[in-house]
Amino acid sequence: MYEREGDLDQAAGWYRRAAESGRADAALRLGAVLGRMADAGLAGESAEDLLAEATRWLSGAHDATSPDAIELITDMLNRQLRQAARRGLEPTPAG
Repeated sequence: MYEREGDLDQAAGWYRRAAESGRADAALRLGAVLGRMADAGLAGESAEDLLAEATRWLSGAHDATSPDAIELITDMLNRQLRQAARRGLEPTPAG
């Protein structure tokens, strides 16, 4: 419900609880939501931290070989590549 309404922070919290209790489908949804949060610059965490957590949940999901999981993992890899490219384009601090 929270994810559909766009409250990704609340959705992540509920998915995280379910994933921690062993729900593979929740681990996949959590990974997807965390990736969206990283893209949108949401939450108090850095995009890199969100993407790292998302990757852990996606790669550790019990059904990580299903077509939906493979698509989510591919999306996550693409997000990480975009994030790395952004870091490469950021100006270096004067020092």
